[in-house]
Amino acid sequence: WSKMESKPREITNNIYTGNAYEIAYGTMGQVVVADVLSDWKNSLEHNKVILQQGDWAKLGTWSAMGVGIYGGYAVAWFGVEADPQGSISACQ
Repeated sequence: WSKMESKPREITNNIYTGNAYEIAYGTMGQVVVADVLSDWKNSLEHNKVILQQGDWAKLGTWSAMGVGIYGGYAVAWFGVEADPQGSISACQ
């Protein structure tokens, strides 16, 4: 649990100082983003994280989100603290 919460500090060289909460997806093939989102939305527990329902609502409002996709894996992190690096533009 603590490794998950601290992952944003690790991957941003401590620029993002808040905790974050992770959901993950894995497949034997290449990740298809539409499949990942569909699976997360159809998973009660993953969807609760995304929508901040149940125990996740107690943490505050998600102000930051990070996504990583590599090979057959996709992960998303959600954090309450705003990202000091600001927003990024949408991928083309």
